[in-house]
Amino acid sequence: MKKEILLLLLIILCSGMLYAQNSVSNEKEINFTAKEASSVPVIDGKALDKCWEEAEWYQIDQVWIPWGGNMDPADFSGRFKVCWSSVTDRIYFLVEITDDVLVDGYKYPMPQYHNWDVVEIFFDEDASGGDHTLNQNAFAYHISCGNENTEFEAMDLTAGWKAMNYSSHLDCVIEQDEEDRYIWEISMTVYNDNYNPNRSSNPTEQLVAGKVSGLSLAYCDNDDPSENPKMRDNFIGTIYVPKANFNDHWQNADWFGRLKLVK
Repeated sequence: MKKEILLLLLIILCSGMLYAQNSVSNEKEINFTAKEASSVPVIDGKALDKCWEEAEWYQIDQVWIPWGGNMDPADFSGRFKVCWSSVTDRIYFLVEITDDVLVDGYKYPMPQYHNWDVVEIFFDEDASGGDHTLNQNAFAYHISCGNENTEFEAMDLTAGWKAMNYSSHLDCVIEQDEEDRYIWEISMTVYNDNYNPNRSSNPTEQLVAGKVSGLSLAYCDNDDPSENPKMRDNFIGTIYVPKANFNDHWQNADWFGRLKLVK
């Protein structure tokens, strides 16, 4: 009888330890936290809104291409903040990029948009993960920086390997803050995996505190504006990925980080 009681206690103890480990693991899965903005930020590239004072900086410092490499801070450095609004049901990003050579001028539907200087927002509304190469299970917004004659554009692939311009999902203003530093202020409408690019309108998600979504940010860095065709030199993200998955984000949402909305 004593042996049975001891065995039962051991099982309970092990179960408790396993639960605690899983709880810690689940907590670690949250890579980014977005506070609700008390007032809706103005997208003007100036970053003067109160919400940005209260938001935390997250680094864009994981070199995916070449995997495990190091970036010279004079060549590139990046970081971002994120918040959200229940008034607009939008998520807001403040991205600070230092880039010594800005290769701009991409214009949709020119090919190879990822070979220009672009900020990428990888977003999976329900954090379900999985393939999103040619579907809307998740989005990989490649946001071009435009130039004096064009505004930003936001590209991703859809069925038939067709590039779509999803700039209607976003609002973005980019301002040069210092000689090599640029402020990208972005707002994003949230769509779920039922989004159909062939429909004239799609329902948007209502944002609430506690919502968890898949999220990574990255930057495609090209250092030669004169080359033709363009070819990116580096790809830098926010999340560590194994070497075997160095460039999987554009296809597989399993490797996205996780964002939690909080009050």
